[in-house]
Amino acid sequence: AKQMALCVKNEYRGLKFDGICFVPMHRRKQLERGFNQTEVMAKAMSDMLEVPVLNALKCVKYVRSQHELSEKQRLENVKNMYVATKNLRGKSVLLVDDMVDTAGTLCHGAKALIERGGAREIIACATHGVLSGPALERLAASSIEELALLDTIPAPAGEEELAKSRIKYLTVAPMFAEAIERTYQEISIAKLFN
Repeated sequence: AKQMALCVKNEYRGLKFDGICFVPMHRRKQLERGFNQTEVMAKAMSDMLEVPVLNALKCVKYVRSQHELSEKQRLENVKNMYVATKNLRGKSVLLVDDMVDTAGTLCHGAKALIERGGAREIIACATHGVLSGPALERLAASSIEELALLDTIPAPAGEEELAKSRIKYLTVAPMFAEAIERTYQEISIAKLFN
């Protein structure tokens, strides 16, 4: 979350987010897991970016795990999954997710924030961009202005195709370089993550 916040802060200087929203889990799933990783990320990013977390999105449909389903089943699985719970009229929202695989949950969450919440714009970010199957087409057709991904996974497409889908990669190379240097110098890397 710290690295994502630093990358977003550097990339979007001058753009003022009115709030940060995270992709929520269904209450039952969160009870099973004990926490929602995207909520943890959003709270950490909120502190660094000095932008409030908006609990403006609610998961109202309990769904099976996406990784077990076909592309068609995934799309049906997330349909009407989210509702906006706050009036975001005219607001610029940073939507946080941990991983984007087929982009179904992210796109449906953004759609709810725009159509039902009235948000003016959605900039999304995620740590890992798997971008499999219909992800690029979904993102290109979505209401997401731009998706910022950390370069933890190689891009699955060329620059032109990524540009159509409004995807931007933010590098984590400096953090990895510092971790390698610290390990070589026998200095703790804990500072990088606190």
